[in-house]
Amino acid sequence: MDEPTFDELMEESGYCLATDGCMVEPDGTCEHGCDSWMLVLGIREQQMRDFTQYVHEYENAIGETRYAVGEWFQERGQYICPHGAHTAKLTGCSGSFAQTAAGLPDTYESRGRALRRARYLFYEMDKEYQDFMSEE
Repeated sequence: MDEPTFDELMEESGYCLATDGCMVEPDGTCEHGCDSWMLVLGIREQQMRDFTQYVHEYENAIGETRYAVGEWFQERGQYICPHGAHTAKLTGCSGSFAQTAAGLPDTYESRGRALRRARYLFYEMDKEYQDFMSEE
């Protein structure tokens, strides 16, 4: 299998490709013993940064604790959640907006899964911004 691009590495679910094409955790190994491309390529930078500011806990209508992924903008009074490359390409939209965490499109049962999704979404966004700022 050819070396994938970063966008191809991470799926919308927060999982990524192993070197044989199986879906695994970003730091995982598949049932065939193949490591994720993230491990093989040594992509650790996003794992070391703190993305907890993008994970918001809330209780849904039936009392279950859920975790939403988005960035809160106080001055706008809303959350903003960028779309991954695949969703943006399909919809033509770069993100979603909501006034409550429950209104965000990316919600999860576990904080860990939400954090993985936040790393995927906001790492790329921060990287693009930093690249843009360094060009000036």
